[in-house]
Amino acid sequence: MKYCNRVLSSALAAIAFAGVAQANLPVSFNLAVDPTGVALQFDVTSDSPLDAIGFPLFNGSSDHDVQSAVIESGAHRFVVYSKTGAPIASSGTVSITFSDGLEAADGAISLENVTASDASGQVVTASPNAFPVLAQDFLPHQSLELGDTLSLESIAFDLDGSLKSLQLLTGSTELDAAAASPFPLDWTPATSGIFPLTLVAVDNADLEKTFDIGAFQAYNESEITDYDSFGSIHFGDTSNAAFDSDPLDSGIANGLAYLLGLNPHKPEVLRLPRVKVERDESSAALVVSFIRDSSATGVDWSLRSSSDLQSFEAAVPSDVSDTDNQDGSHSVELRLPLDAESPATFVDLEVKQSS
Repeated sequence: MKYCNRVLSSALAAIAFAGVAQANLPVSFNLAVDPTGVALQFDVTSDSPLDAIGFPLFNGSSDHDVQSAVIESGAHRFVVYSKTGAPIASSGTVSITFSDGLEAADGAISLENVTASDASGQVVTASPNAFPVLAQDFLPHQSLELGDTLSLESIAFDLDGSLKSLQLLTGSTELDAAAASPFPLDWTPATSGIFPLTLVAVDNADLEKTFDIGAFQAYNESEITDYDSFGSIHFGDTSNAAFDSDPLDSGIANGLAYLLGLNPHKPEVLRLPRVKVERDESSAALVVSFIRDSSATGVDWSLRSSSDLQSFEAAVPSDVSDTDNQDGSHSVELRLPLDAESPATFVDLEVKQSS
């Protein structure tokens, strides 16, 4: 007996999305260098094989070249120099990016012999320390329902040393702070509104880096009155709010999230579609169930089945139950009888905007 379910695959993808921390990101760090510097040298040692780390990319403001070699100590020496004699980074900051072969962790590398020179060959100041960096990317806009908590942990590190402290801010207001690994930070908004969040990281050399980690829309469920308000709250004023799009690559299109009453950034597992086979001594049934938002307006939904993923037939109404839970939600269940001769069965939950 075979069966499959497209809705279930979406649900499993969403569960994975909700709990996976981003890893294996390219590792970038900044070095401070005098704005007159036209050349920069630094040595890198690491427990990671340097051939796995790869050749770094240098982000400067002038035409430049990068050379490297393994020196007698075993360190990998990099020399960055301007081809034109213009400052390599007139902003005073040099950004260097390694591939994702470098472990994103405190003390992953050691930086030594950091020196810089100007166009006359005179040594100018350059920082021997890398600033802290983020361990993951953040979206420019996220959402958080009142009563829920934003929990952050191990979200920054110091490549050539260790973190000393992390501070979570909105504007000049501190929301939380931590001074010991894994530097947990929690914030539970008390009022609705948009809160731009920043993270201030200080390393063991007292170098400080401020990160913009995006704006968080704190909202009350009652504020979502139609699809437009759903899109605005969860995605802001962007094309990500399109009904049929899946901007978070979670496997759940926005229209389906709206019908199910989900926050796309933090989907509630119990509301997601589920599938199981129920058997007794004389029969078996494929059971698909989900919870929908009772107040979702401007949306039409239907359950359909197929044996070949080519042609779909609407579910027989008597096979579908739609029960009001009296709490703003409905429990929906589809039961399809199965027997030993049943072909492969695919179930599709189709969601469309009302015309």
